[in-house]
Order: sequence, then structure tokens, then C-alpha cells
Amino acid sequence: MQPFTTLSYSNRILHLDRLRIEHKILHQKEKQREFAKRPPCPYCNQTHVFKYGISPAGLTRYQCSACKKSYTTRSGTPAHWLHLRSKFDKYMYDMMFNGHRPLKTMATEFNISFVTAFDWRHKILASLNCTPKQFQGLVELRNSILPFSRKGIGRSKAANTAPEKTSLPVQLIITADTEYNASIHVARIGKLKATDIEVRLKNRFSRDAAIVSRVFEDKAGKPHHQSMAIKQFSKSNHLSIQQFSNSDNPFDLDDKNSSRFDNDLKSLIFNKTRGVSSKYLQHYADWTTLMRMRKEIKVIQAELYQNQQGWAAYTAREACFQRFMQEYAEIEHIRTSHRVWKTNTLNLNHNK
Repeated sequence: MQPFTTLSYSNRILHLDRLRIEHKILHQKEKQREFAKRPPCPYCNQTHVFKYGISPAGLTRYQCSACKKSYTTRSGTPAHWLHLRSKFDKYMYDMMFNGHRPLKTMATEFNISFVTAFDWRHKILASLNCTPKQFQGLVELRNSILPFSRKGIGRSKAANTAPEKTSLPVQLIITADTEYNASIHVARIGKLKATDIEVRLKNRFSRDAAIVSRVFEDKAGKPHHQSMAIKQFSKSNHLSIQQFSNSDNPFDLDDKNSSRFDNDLKSLIFNKTRGVSSKYLQHYADWTTLMRMRKEIKVIQAELYQNQQGWAAYTAREACFQRFMQEYAEIEHIRTSHRVWKTNTLNLNHNK
């Protein structure tokens, strides 16, 4: 390249103009990269945000250009409005390493109240999202049931208006593939329909996926409606399916992976806890899935602290369950919690 000092005046001007344009383009790209690293607004999910000073905890504060609300990287996560961060980290590690332990034991060990131990558990569980983007290869699709429970209603006023114990089951859809992807979904309270599976699993199967499903039969030897719903779902989504039963299994098929998740969840509900309210059943289903997958705890913690919908999912648990009961249940919803949070206006864009 010719030295700048040897250039003519006009060439110097052209060279400086070119450098100025290149610098402007590089500056814009760097600015875009810096903007992309900023967390989106947890209130309206907009990505056009600006730096807005430093919080008392020393975190960078941002302001949304759309709703004008300010927030930090902790806003919306399980650490939202959290004062005992170090204890909470240890509590989370214990949950993911040791699995379920009684809340009284956790409260005593971490020197916190029973209510705090309960809140921390469900803040963490509400932030879990174990459903993979896609299932591949041979996919086991299994239906399971658990009894409906209103645990937590206690001696409240709602208990006086609650109907007698229902015999309707809670329908679970358990999915597991050969790549160790798995999920457990609470699909319906009552009789399972193909549309219930459609809502949870639509577009989550790769083109080469093939479904394997066990057929459960009634006393007359006919397939239960759950097995028919799975068959109808696979047909409507153009997925190949192989159904088998104990009496008819010519290809020696098995669904041992999905069966393990089913057994783990039922062991947690019936053996380790004194029952779980159906309102929180999806939380425990996600916990069971995560414990079986054996993901690194550091990775889990990082994902939880990046989930800006965790606080909203926790504070809106009653509202989400009410909406679920209205759409996917054949019995009336009875409100069991009247707690209200001033910060529960965060955007909730998923249905847990």
C-alpha cells in the first residue's frame, strides 16, 4: 500500500472518506453485537433496550424503549427480588444433586422458614423447561394417569364449597427418544383426546421419527381410549406408529425409557412426598425429567438464571392452573391460593 504522505491531496481525501465509512460500518456492527448481548425486557419481551445505570446490587440496569420499565439481568428469573442469593444457590444445588427431600429438612438445614423453603422450591421448578425442540429416531409415546388432588386447600373457605373427591384421572403424556430427549406433559383431567397430545407435541417430531406405543386394554380386551388418541395423533401428523401389547408383540418392541420416567414420577409422588397437588404436578414432572437426564448442575443453574419467565410462571401458577382447568378439565376449578405479588405483571409467554 502506498504511504499516506506520498498520496496526492485528492487521493488523501478519498482514502480518509473510505476509512471513515469503514469505521462507521464496524461501529454499527459492534453496536449491534453489544445490543444482542443485552437481555430482552421481561415485561414486554422487546429487545430494543438501553443501559440505565447500576442497581444497588452492582448489576447493570437496563430500560426498555417500549414500556419504559427498568430491569437487571436477574429480573424475571428465580433470583427476582431475592435477598439470600448464596443460600439460594446452595438450595438449588441440593435440589438438583440430591433430588427430593422434605421441606422441613431443607428449612432446618438452610436456616430458612418452611414457607421460604416451599417458595424457593417452586421458584426453581417453575423455571424448568425440559421439553426438547425435537424428538428424533424411535420415539416412545406413553400415556399414564395419576389421581387428581386438591392438596393445599386445607381448612380454607374454599374447602367448604369444593365438591367431593373426583374419580377423574390426570392424564400424562410421556415422550422419550433414542437420543435421550424426554418430556412429561400434564395433558388433561378426564378422558384423553388426540387434540391434547397435539397441543403439547405438535411440530416436535423430526421427519424421520417413528412412534412406538404400548396399547393398554380394558377388561373386554379392547384398547383404551388413551391408546386410540395416540394412534389418531400419529395419523393426523403423518407419523409412522407401531403399537403393541403384552399379548400381541410380534416385533418384540419395548418402551422401557418412557417407562422409567413414569416410574420415577410415581415413586416421587407416592413414596417420597405425601401427595402433590395437581396444580403443581407439571413442576414435579419437569423435575423428574431433569433428574433422569442427569444434566450437569452448572448447566442447569446457568439456564435457570437466564430464564426471564421463571418469576412470572411462579407468581401466575394459580392463574395458569385455572386456565388449564377451564380448557382441559371436566371439573370445576377451586382457588387454593390468594397470594398476590405486585411484580407479577411480567410477561408470561408459555403455558406451564
